[in-house]
Amino acid sequence: MDKETSQVNKPQKISAIANFIFMARWLQLPLYLGLILAQVIFVIHFWIELSELIAAAFGNSNALHHILNSVAVPGMNAPEKLSEAAPSQGLTLKNSHKQDRRFSKS
Repeated sequence: MDKETSQVNKPQKISAIANFIFMARWLQLPLYLGLILAQVIFVIHFWIELSELIAAAFGNSNALHHILNSVAVPGMNAPEKLSEAAPSQGLTLKNSHKQDRRFSKS
């Protein structure tokens, strides 16, 4: 055997610091598993809400009430239909920008 083939076959020794860094990658395993689990939960909830939105778009009243209740402000009456303004405001969606004085130029 010549010197080149004998040097290629021998494994080189890795320094202690490089070995520690290489083995420390396993410390991230719980983090990645937690992120994967959270993403699975978010995807499941996304598909549930998407199915409710599609059902409400096709006229399912139970799905519509579920959506309206999930976006309602606590302590206020939930709207009964999508085009209804908040009852305590006394504003309609068409003229709500006219009654807001914060953005007027005067």
